[in-house]
Amino acid sequence: MVPLVMSIISILISMLWAGSVIGLTVLSSAQPPPLPGGTSLSLFTIQIFNYIFFTFFSYYVMVFLIASSAAIWYYQSRKSMLGSGIKWLFQAHIGSITFGALIITIIKMMQMMAKGQKSSNVVTQIFRAICICLLSQIERFVKVMNRFAVIIMSFTGEDFVTSCKSTGIIIFKNLGVFSIITIVSNFFYYSGLLLCTGIPTTIAGIVVSNIDIKDPTMPILLVFFSSLLITNIFLATFTETLTSVFVFYSLDLQLQEYGINIVNVPSDMQLLLEHAFDDSEDYR
Repeated sequence: MVPLVMSIISILISMLWAGSVIGLTVLSSAQPPPLPGGTSLSLFTIQIFNYIFFTFFSYYVMVFLIASSAAIWYYQSRKSMLGSGIKWLFQAHIGSITFGALIITIIKMMQMMAKGQKSSNVVTQIFRAICICLLSQIERFVKVMNRFAVIIMSFTGEDFVTSCKSTGIIIFKNLGVFSIITIVSNFFYYSGLLLCTGIPTTIAGIVVSNIDIKDPTMPILLVFFSSLLITNIFLATFTETLTSVFVFYSLDLQLQEYGINIVNVPSDMQLLLEHAFDDSEDYR
């Protein structure tokens, strides 16, 4: 339900953004220009900033709601999953999620500025390439920290900075486990995406080729994007839930080091997680 709502919101935001960009393009090409010089470029930059920000903001909201629901299941609470998640989001964490989305948006804008600044000077080109490389690595690091920080704050109630600290401790103490999580979740996501969009699109192409249609492109594209949206809804829920459960289990292990023996995960999941941790120890 959460990925579906967030996907619809993202589509609406994209449509609104595309309409505003088209409007700015029309205004900037009008003669005489109705806006002062440089205003169209400034407004276009603001629109790009807004689009990147709302994209990451909606993604982190989705992660938070899925993680809070997974936490309620994992810790065997009788609270309403989605209702409690929405309450916690607007009551305590909307600012933290906004801050996390703002950080990654600023980094993305800096990347775009660095890529857009071209020069014939060799020293400037080298410096520009180094900046692009550094910003790219910073972006990857911040994305990982933001995602896991949102998962942790979904049930601990910690602020953004404290959740990032907890994220760093958990990840670096269980680096092998989180490597396995990333590989497994990415495998399921991309293989599922490929199969669940490729098969319907191929079937649609075969069916359309046997029907007398002037332009078969539109039906095929409709099937492709529909299957892509539906598949993404289920796969996003699965991968974020899987990641959240591993994070909660890592926190349980962390508590055990301090003498607090709390493991709430169901027995079947317990065996699966223990095998994953044993494999990560062998890997290290």
